[in-house]
Amino acid sequence: MIDTRQSAFYNGWPQEAGGTQGHEPGAVNLNVSWLAVMGNNQLCYWLGSQNIRPDTPVALCGTQPGNEQVALRLKQCGINNLYYLNDAFQVPERLHTLAKFPSLVYPHWLVALQHGSPELFAAPQTNWVLLEAGFDTASEYAKGHIPGATFLDTREVEGGPLWNKLPDAQLMEMLRQQGIEPDTTVILYSRGDCAAARVAVILLYAGVKDVRLLDGGWHSWQQAGLPVETGTRNKPAPLQTMPAFTPDTALFVDQSQVSAWRSQSAVTLVSVRSLAEHRGKTSGYTYIEAAGDIPGAHWGHAGEHNGSVQDFLNPDGTMIRADALAALWAGEGIFPRQKVVFYCGTGWRASAALFYARAMGWQDIALYDGGWYEWSRQTTHSI
Repeated sequence: MIDTRQSAFYNGWPQEAGGTQGHEPGAVNLNVSWLAVMGNNQLCYWLGSQNIRPDTPVALCGTQPGNEQVALRLKQCGINNLYYLNDAFQVPERLHTLAKFPSLVYPHWLVALQHGSPELFAAPQTNWVLLEAGFDTASEYAKGHIPGATFLDTREVEGGPLWNKLPDAQLMEMLRQQGIEPDTTVILYSRGDCAAARVAVILLYAGVKDVRLLDGGWHSWQQAGLPVETGTRNKPAPLQTMPAFTPDTALFVDQSQVSAWRSQSAVTLVSVRSLAEHRGKTSGYTYIEAAGDIPGAHWGHAGEHNGSVQDFLNPDGTMIRADALAALWAGEGIFPRQKVVFYCGTGWRASAALFYARAMGWQDIALYDGGWYEWSRQTTHSI
């Protein structure tokens, strides 16, 4: 079964006020809009990865125009045994959703929020802020950004020499300056794969309770053809007093904990790096000399370079299906029943993996912020 709707509706967002939520059991997601960027070779490869062969009966569900467009492309790949599921999404109790789908918002939900829609699903409980996150990309932000967004440089939450999160006191002061309280809903997006996730995970650590990502980031806003704003915006007025944040200290682990856990079967260390990095063919960074990986770590996939988590993304940059990501990790011996500690080179890619795992409902997860950069600098460590 192929669900041709956008991933937000597949994951659980209602398509209209009061509508049903989620997807039919066993359905895979092939958003009709992806066809614009998928050539036939790529589409045929995707079908093969889903075990859909020329003789496989395929039911399509979604909107009629979307189903018809997908059907035309499937026929070009030799898939002709097609039919439409007319009773899809009619029985709410049988539908499946992403465990924490409201943590991944979509462009038109954000538009409705900005316009103060009274029927907004999963609306913020109190005040909210919209931030564009990036490393030294303020000039790109000024050329065009989502209306109402202010820019947050990642150096306001992390710093050298290891590019780890800043000390708690500095994080709290940054939050005060941004007007962010523990119950403020913070919505983040970025122009690449990881900057928004990096900031999101650090804010969760700091004690911000409701942190969300615009799934697909800046690209998703552009693809939706929505208005942009140019120039810069002043930051909100800082809070007069420091709110009582309670950091989630279990979310970040340090080198000593990783060293102690390496040999424990109940803990899985996950290297969210390229395969070349994991196998020690490259460090992945110009400023990291040593190549290799932490002994005993499981490869968690990512992308082809140190700024990519393409393995976790659909053609439009949104998160892949939860069951597909879980299967990818299960193939490497990574399961939610264990304590899972993600790391990469300096924390960006691992933050994306952790945020997606959290959206999937994984409970016992953490980030080793020092990552390969810190581990490789210690001469007493094996690699």
